[in-house]
Order: sequence, then C-alpha cells, then structure tokens
Amino acid sequence: MTAQHHDDPHRLPSAEIVVGIDGSEAADLAVRWAAEMASQRGRGLRIVHGLDLAAAGAVYGIYDVIMPPVIDAIRREGADLVRTARRLAHQVGASDLNV
Repeated sequence: MTAQHHDDPHRLPSAEIVVGIDGSEAADLAVRWAAEMASQRGRGLRIVHGLDLAAAGAVYGIYDVIMPPVIDAIRREGADLVRTARRLAHQVGASDLNV
C-alpha cells in the first residue's frame, strides 16, 4: 500500500524547501539553489543549522562544551550563520520569499 500524496506533508505543493548550512561555500551554493527553487515554486524556505556536539567536544574539550558560556557562544555563531544565509536567500530569491 502506498501513501497518498495528500497524506504526506513532504509531498504537498505547499511544503517548505529545507536547506542546511554550516558556513561553507558549498552551503552558500545550497542556499542560492534552495532560494531559487522556493521562489520559482512559490514555497517557503527553511534554513537550518545543526551542531555535532561530539565534534565540538573534540575541538573545545568535552567539559567545555557543556559549559553555558560555550554553548551560548556556539548558539550565537549558529544564529549568525543563519542570518547571513537568510540575507543571501533574499538577494537570490524574490523579495516576497518567505524565509
């Protein structure tokens, strides 16, 4: 039995396009592509940034990663990356792009 398209939110014509970022040039290219697709298809664009705590622990030290000031700094950096990607998406996509 196959799922109907109207039952799957990922296949709805109104589903957002999701793009992940990490601050790299490749992520910028992905944001450009996603913004263009969202604009062309009249969809929203969701920009996400994830963090690998295990990798952060290897850089900062496992104890430091759980300290609130370090976590706050990591969150601020992620929020800055998302803001930058958002500006890029608005430059590429239509002015009415819902990001």
